[in-house]
Amino acid sequence: MTTKIRRTVAATGMAAAALLSVGVAAQPAAAGTCAIQPYGLIGDYWRALGGADSWFGCATVDEYTPPNMTGRKQRFEHGQIAWSPKQGERMIVAAFQKNNQAVFRWGPTDPFHYEYFQVSGELSNGGTVLGAPLPGGTAGRYAVNVAKGLKITFWVHGCDQKFPVRKVCRQGWTIPVSVTMT
Repeated sequence: MTTKIRRTVAATGMAAAALLSVGVAAQPAAAGTCAIQPYGLIGDYWRALGGADSWFGCATVDEYTPPNMTGRKQRFEHGQIAWSPKQGERMIVAAFQKNNQAVFRWGPTDPFHYEYFQVSGELSNGGTVLGAPLPGGTAGRYAVNVAKGLKITFWVHGCDQKFPVRKVCRQGWTIPVSVTMT
């Protein structure tokens, strides 16, 4: 009996991880309440996190291509989501507010796999946040306390070799995403 339960939990966990890693669209969660409907990988990610009921809320602008960048980006009531294909075919970066923290999530970087990630953040008051090397792999998350009223913009790059002496970050920095703390 115990073995069957463990296998079921493991299989369920792997299936859920597989669904999230490929960005399978969840059923829209109150998506009909938003005037602008996100689509594609950004829309899939937004719906998987709860759509209009997620930490992001509704989209405030249509998806667009940032100037001089490859990828797509969309602003929401409480953050931004971007597709950053130079760092992975289905790479999503997202910034949102969760309570008093600015949360930054990224992944999957497939087909790339990194020894570590480095996050950089820039505050609207001129301050900077440079995260210590974070565990590698194909995805990650970073959260930091940010004062009310400040905007923080995040980037991440995946790197190999020893930090910081022989740092090799071949795919470069992602498209930046921001959140303004309320």
